[in-house]
Amino acid sequence: MNKLTGLKLIICILANVLIVQQASSQSTAERVYNIMQTHCATAGCHSNADKMAGLDLQGTAMIDVYNNVVDVVPQNTAAAAKHNKLIYPGDPYRSFIYRKLAHGKEAFAALESDEGGAMPAYGGGAGLSDVEREVVRQWILYGAPSTGTVIDEELLEEFYSGNGYWTIDPQDPPPAPAVSEGIQVRVGPIFLPPSSSTQTSEVEYYTKYETNLPATEVHQIDMTIGSSHHFIIYTFSDDASDRSFGFRENANHSTNVGYLVGVQENSNFDLPEGTAFKWQDNLVLDMNPHVINYSQSAVMATDVYVNIYTQPNGIAAQEMRAQLLPNFNLNIPNDGEEHFIEAPFSFPFNANLYLWNIGSHTHARGNSFDVWTRNPDGSKGDQIYSATRYNGIPECEEIAYDYQHPPTRYFGEFLPLNISNGIIHRASYINNTNKTLHWGATSEDEMMITAIMYVLNTSGVTFGEASVCQEDEFVETGIDEFVVDGSFSLSVYPNPAAVRAYFDVSNAQPNETFTLHVMSLEGAYNNTHTFTTNSQGKALYELSVKSLNNGIYIVELEDSAGNFINGKLMVQH
Repeated sequence: MNKLTGLKLIICILANVLIVQQASSQSTAERVYNIMQTHCATAGCHSNADKMAGLDLQGTAMIDVYNNVVDVVPQNTAAAAKHNKLIYPGDPYRSFIYRKLAHGKEAFAALESDEGGAMPAYGGGAGLSDVEREVVRQWILYGAPSTGTVIDEELLEEFYSGNGYWTIDPQDPPPAPAVSEGIQVRVGPIFLPPSSSTQTSEVEYYTKYETNLPATEVHQIDMTIGSSHHFIIYTFSDDASDRSFGFRENANHSTNVGYLVGVQENSNFDLPEGTAFKWQDNLVLDMNPHVINYSQSAVMATDVYVNIYTQPNGIAAQEMRAQLLPNFNLNIPNDGEEHFIEAPFSFPFNANLYLWNIGSHTHARGNSFDVWTRNPDGSKGDQIYSATRYNGIPECEEIAYDYQHPPTRYFGEFLPLNISNGIIHRASYINNTNKTLHWGATSEDEMMITAIMYVLNTSGVTFGEASVCQEDEFVETGIDEFVVDGSFSLSVYPNPAAVRAYFDVSNAQPNETFTLHVMSLEGAYNNTHTFTTNSQGKALYELSVKSLNNGIYIVELEDSAGNFINGKLMVQH
């Protein structure tokens, strides 16, 4: 290499370093502004001189363009009728500019025929790169702030260069309700780097959503979640005077916030006939995704889709209500022993609730969860829930405790509960970490929560189906059994599966941890789960297959010693 060539190389390297340093020093708003200058503020489009559709994306400074687009109603009447803004802080899918940029690139943000064409329309047809478009979307998801950096663009570069995976295919989102039946909400995508052997990659956000619905009744809520520790929806009982929309990492919840529904896997809440959630005009929701990237090699992009089905006021005889019953007083020593924590929960007035369902929640060190009614003298009454029993029914078959997918028990004829007596709930934990565990929001902390849905009166309610035991739910057909060298055996049923598949492990070691992979025939991992056998070396693991396409999947079940079983699962909805 001659001196001149070497000098040119050094200059090139220094120039690239300078460009990277300049990009890293930009705020995300400035980065979005520069993307607009490159692709949209061009002659014949949205420059100072042309202002197509009355929109100037050139301005004389970044703040001019910011004020031109953020929280501004578009001139397009079709978009305005959908409650779009040019940039709707916190919601890219009601941001007309983002939908223009994403049209043809993803199904959820598509334009209607009366909303014009995609952007940019000029410049030789050159569009934004995947990373540039994602920068715009993420900026909006974080509330479209005018200052500060809210995204890691290097993470987006890594994802779109091929080292990433979608938990839900953005080109194939869950079907939405018809316009006359309700709305679909998308929360995300949230990008997370890979986890490591010592550090879990996770984040918990809250983000507000204006429903823009008139006062209405909600009779069904379906949730499809990609990779989630939990997903909770809260409601504001006023107009949410704090207008800070977009992802935030703490709830800042006031007394005006109520619990609506929470899940840890794909779930459908089709309320019993005669009941509904009753929403005020333009109710504001607070969506709470807590997501984890279980991969140790790939960047994850994960979403939550929520279908909300509505009906006119006055149809439901009773209002469905929901409540979280937490026990914050957790002190779990790190001695590797099982510790039981028991606490009462009651309300200071005399009334009856009628329970439709009951569920539970802990984090990873949870080992069991049980609930009893509470007698007037404070003693335990009937046991009404057990997370280590099939469908949460204490009399049913024993199953492995799965903190990520605890069962929900449904009562056919709603269960009366005197709330001045309340309940007694008990959870057990095995703490093998390097610290004492207390109540906390991350998966490295712990929680203890009973969740209930209920009405105050059953008049006019048509009771639905109650949860039943395994032996009453299945006819033993379509069972595939696999055995490996006498180490353990596995039965999978029903097979084909339409809604759920059950993995029944026996003849294994007591308290053995298993890893279950469900893969496409091409070898792509669709689901990875872990669960533990009970003291008799048995486990019954329930897996929702609603999000899987019809077809044949490879099942691989491996114990901690490396013994494994391969089999097949057919999904047929």
